[in-house]
Amino acid sequence: MHARYSKNEIHERIFWVNNFRLFFGLAFFVLLIMLNALSVNLSVDVLLLIMIGIAILVYSLLSFAYLATQRPALNELIFFSVFLSMLDLAIITIFVYFSGGYQSPFFVFYLLALTAVTMGIPYLTASVFLLAGAASVFYDLMIFFTNYDRVLPFYSRLLGRTQITSQDLLYSWLSAVIIPVIIFFFAAGFYAIARFMENVRLENDNRVDAEKEAEKALSSFSQVYFILTHVFKQSEMLAQALAKLREILGLNSGLILVVDGDKKLALAAAANVPKGVIDNFVGKSFREMEDLPPNLKGIVMGGELIHNWSLWKLVFHNKPQGLLVFFGKEGENWIDPRYKESLDAVADEMASAVYYSNLFRRLGPKAKE
Repeated sequence: MHARYSKNEIHERIFWVNNFRLFFGLAFFVLLIMLNALSVNLSVDVLLLIMIGIAILVYSLLSFAYLATQRPALNELIFFSVFLSMLDLAIITIFVYFSGGYQSPFFVFYLLALTAVTMGIPYLTASVFLLAGAASVFYDLMIFFTNYDRVLPFYSRLLGRTQITSQDLLYSWLSAVIIPVIIFFFAAGFYAIARFMENVRLENDNRVDAEKEAEKALSSFSQVYFILTHVFKQSEMLAQALAKLREILGLNSGLILVVDGDKKLALAAAANVPKGVIDNFVGKSFREMEDLPPNLKGIVMGGELIHNWSLWKLVFHNKPQGLLVFFGKEGENWIDPRYKESLDAVADEMASAVYYSNLFRRLGPKAKE
């Protein structure tokens, strides 16, 4: 199970990640204006680096316009983010090449690019390793083409374009191993952090869902009150009330007993409770059932042992009216503690309904005859 992210949230994430590109490119643009205003002569190497930064500004502006004016589908957003990430890696490689190759400290921009795509598209957390591999390939190809048969000229960080020495060759081949290792270690660390954050979000999502379900269930108790106040035939009223309570609580088994004229408990409604369990209640006095019978433990219901049970006494004006009992087999979800107050209120309302039902029955026409 994965944490849920809305399309709007993904859109906002990609939008703000692109703003970092925009800020980065804008910094180079402002730098170029300042240097031009101060009449500073720039070497070709420095000018190339500034132009690369301005190229980032250009495509980040285009991305900004696209994200601000269009409402792409989620798949288009993911494709767009991955495309920009690959473009970032290519631009960063060019920037590293012209800023000294293996001597350049700007390989750290690869790490920023990995962070950007993972933050922008949280569904692609594991893709940080694919991007780390792509960054390593870009970097190593730059080293390879610079060193092997001098396909690319060597740009020293201090001297500009110059001849590569044997010492440069040694250090550059070492960097071709060390830099990818650093990139992959960073990817692993960031992946662990991203997964941790995703799990925290998932836990929060599950907690919110559970609270919503609890609130929904608590509001559903009003339907039980409606049954107890609008259904006048006692047997039908209690059967419907038991069915609704089982639905709300997600329970499979339960029964309701009422005190009969002989002050003994009689079955009023039952659901998925074997006769052997019911016999532990029927015919007993209300006082005898202060607690559930200890011999219930070990009784089999539907092929499984009873694991949980709860009992609510139905008492109205200090007069016993009956019992509400629920059972649970091992492995079944049991009653959430947050429902206790509502169940206590239902038990009180049910006791009142049973009392008045018995009272009306005694005072009814048949009773007078």
